[in-house]
Amino acid sequence: MEEETFRLEDFFDIGSCEACGTCLYRCPTLGLNQKEAKEEIERLIAGEPARRVFRRCASCYSCDTWCPHDCHPYGLILYRWYERYLRRGMPVRALLAMPLEDFNFTHIARENYTPREREMVGEWERNAADEVRIRESEGEVLFAGCNARIFPALLDTSVIGDLPIIGGQELCCAEMYYRVGVFPPVRRQMRALEERYRRLGVRKMIFFCAACYNMLTNVLPVRFGADFSFETEYLGDWLHRRIERGELSLSPLEPKKVTIQEPCHAKVLGREFMDIPRRLLKEMGQGVVEMKYSKEYSICCGAACGARGFNPLDMGAQAMEEWRMARRSGADALVAYCATCLLMLHIGKMFRPTSMPLYHLMELIMQAVGEETPHDLIQRRARYLALHILAKGFPRMLSPKRVKA
Repeated sequence: MEEETFRLEDFFDIGSCEACGTCLYRCPTLGLNQKEAKEEIERLIAGEPARRVFRRCASCYSCDTWCPHDCHPYGLILYRWYERYLRRGMPVRALLAMPLEDFNFTHIARENYTPREREMVGEWERNAADEVRIRESEGEVLFAGCNARIFPALLDTSVIGDLPIIGGQELCCAEMYYRVGVFPPVRRQMRALEERYRRLGVRKMIFFCAACYNMLTNVLPVRFGADFSFETEYLGDWLHRRIERGELSLSPLEPKKVTIQEPCHAKVLGREFMDIPRRLLKEMGQGVVEMKYSKEYSICCGAACGARGFNPLDMGAQAMEEWRMARRSGADALVAYCATCLLMLHIGKMFRPTSMPLYHLMELIMQAVGEETPHDLIQRRARYLALHILAKGFPRMLSPKRVKA
């Protein structure tokens, strides 16, 4: 069976680990002392219950950032969740968050699209099947993953130029499955993507989303053996290079102090990656003040907090906690550069109202080139998703049924 082909060694370098506990001790979420952290990592390695980790872990990658021997302890946690999945499956309520399922959050978002967004996403899907269109662009494409399809209007901008955008449910990078340790659909999807992109002749893929960028640049090739022949680049880097070449100019906006919500994947992509949004904000005259937990110490927006128990209350509670830290930073506004973070923070704001504005980095870039932004649309979309996921998912929330993906 496919499940039997996954080995702990594929995700965690057990031979180099000294069980020092540094990775868990420095985690901003777990709150362990050095002795507790050492005990927890020893339990995880031995395959014994690690109650503190399994009860508190936000699936945020922090432990990988702090491991002194680069052993990838996050992969150890994921592997233990994979074993949980083999034993028990996952609750049926989790399917709404899984982008490859027959009905999920992206379908609910699509129900709320504007006519312009429907037109855009239809074009993304046609591009994803059009080998001639890809060849005409010399194989260079912008990938719009699941979170771009929550807010397609964020890519309705001239700063993208003539770069063809591809997207669609069948192109999902399977990140949500990976983050909860549900590995079999990740491998199946990897194989489908290898074939699809080889046929399309993709030469270079630019990513709107840090999660998709990390999945196709690192996770799928390193952990699952993917063979992608194309180059990868993050959209922020691509935009900054356009500025340096004089192809794009961002006008200064009204000066503000902003603080940044870091996506989890950014931490393992490194300081240079996390500096790009800050450099783009500086180009627009914005000053950055950091939250108490920022960059390598940043905490999840709440989306991945569902991994430990598939509990939406964990997700909402963390989103509200992020707002508390953002307000304490003294910033005038909160900026996200991940659309899933944007969604979670807007939902958190519904339950913990604040006058502090929230923007996606692309909204500010659109302002800086004189374009109308989808700010009101984004707020309405977040409310729509929150209410409709709750309404359509409520029977599943109460169901004891568990399933395999």
